[in-house]
Amino acid sequence: MSSIVILLSTYNGERYLQGFVESIQKQSFVDWKLLVRDDGSNDHTLKLIRSLALEDKRIHLMGSHGNVGVVKSFSALSEEALQMFPKVNYFMFADQDDVWLDFKIIKTFEEMKKQERDDDLPVLVHTDLKVVTSGLDEISSSFMRYQQLRHERKQPLGVLLIQNFITGCTVMVNRRLLELAVPFSSAVIMHDWWLGQCAAAAGSIGFVNESTILYRQHENNTLGAIGFSKKVVKVLKRRFSLTKQERYKLNLQNLKDLIDQSNQLYRVLKQQETLVEEETLLMLEEFSDILYQNSSALLHKS
Repeated sequence: MSSIVILLSTYNGERYLQGFVESIQKQSFVDWKLLVRDDGSNDHTLKLIRSLALEDKRIHLMGSHGNVGVVKSFSALSEEALQMFPKVNYFMFADQDDVWLDFKIIKTFEEMKKQERDDDLPVLVHTDLKVVTSGLDEISSSFMRYQQLRHERKQPLGVLLIQNFITGCTVMVNRRLLELAVPFSSAVIMHDWWLGQCAAAAGSIGFVNESTILYRQHENNTLGAIGFSKKVVKVLKRRFSLTKQERYKLNLQNLKDLIDQSNQLYRVLKQQETLVEEETLLMLEEFSDILYQNSSALLHKS
């Protein structure tokens, strides 16, 4: 069975990191390697990683240069992993504060093998998650239901151009997809969203409809889970607290971000035309045109 590299970006993670690593060490799938990049922690995270690496030779710490943010950190990890492990074909992404259930790797890997039709097909597999408190008490047995998200099987790119339904810490990708997607440019809003778009446009996305992670919620989550109704209230409060001019600016920025990411996807895919249907490229062109027209209308109103 193939080896798998797990990519972990840490930042001030000393409180939960030990538990996360122990959950990987308890996996039924044992042929894994953990590649860690620290994003400028000022607690004892680095010391803990070095200690864990001495105890388990499957754990590797790459060099880093300060705080660059989650997207650039995972981009650096991805590029390093491709070079450091040239014979490894599968890569997973992880968060420092989660707990992996012992079947996570094997279940995800089994779905990966179902999705792969040939060696050149870029594939991403993601799963559901169980939302828990900082003490691991259950909030919801399904993150997807909690957020009122669903895996889009038939036309994933059409949805992923405007909304992300993939959670990075559940993701496995094959080498072909990672090679296609890196480096993550400044136009990338979030690494999991970007990987999902690349897979939807040029390959395949699989979904394991089962929670494989305890997705811990606490005050320091980069992007945490809040229930759908609470999310709506939060958005509405923010919107109504803004002036009309500020709302226009926010809408314009959101549209600009979507345009930039879709344009970057078009540029990447254009270089891989043997992988991508012409219809997909035309769809991306039309999508950017529609967003641009909407942003122009908003700008005119403001």
